[in-house]
Amino acid sequence: MSWYEVCREHDVTIIENGALAPLVAKAPPPLAALEPARTYHIGSLSKATLPALRIGYIRAPAEARRALEEAAAATVWSGSPLMQELASQWMADGTAVALRDARRAEASARQALATKVLKGHPYLAHATAYFLWMPIPEHRRATELVEQAAARDVLLGPAHLFAALPGHAPNALRVSLGAASSRAELERGLKTLAELLDVTAPAPRRMS
Repeated sequence: MSWYEVCREHDVTIIENGALAPLVAKAPPPLAALEPARTYHIGSLSKATLPALRIGYIRAPAEARRALEEAAAATVWSGSPLMQELASQWMADGTAVALRDARRAEASARQALATKVLKGHPYLAHATAYFLWMPIPEHRRATELVEQAAARDVLLGPAHLFAALPGHAPNALRVSLGAASSRAELERGLKTLAELLDVTAPAPRRMS
């Protein structure tokens, strides 16, 4: 049984976050294309083109669109007409595609830098993602590394900030590669993280 057949059988609504999908070349089709009747696909131009272009969209099942329009009118009223016009022009004249390609290239370069600096320290990442996910060995604690890195002006994201349920976060870090203003700044931060990971934690004292 396929995933969408399971969703149909149990009447499950699917919410798909596709904000980062444009950064993936030859990305697979969105879930909304496979199961449009129950999928809400959320997209954004700020991730794929320019952070200042705060334009997002939702592709929703047809019967839900009126409710979404009413909810939007009751909360944000409307988006910025200027940003909407700029986004439309950029998509029409190719600027959005050029920006997307540039962001893909920069993300790829930063991932390559992370591969070089963090060699020997396992982590999970996509070749054009602006972050990586790093499980921390059991003899160390992610929160400890966050505190030590902060003391050296490097900010890290502990896993509990991204956990769906409180108290169920793994011992891991989410390391942003896009927040640094330059590759040199990113390299400094990654080297700091590597140095902290290389430090052997002291053995626990035995009670006499």
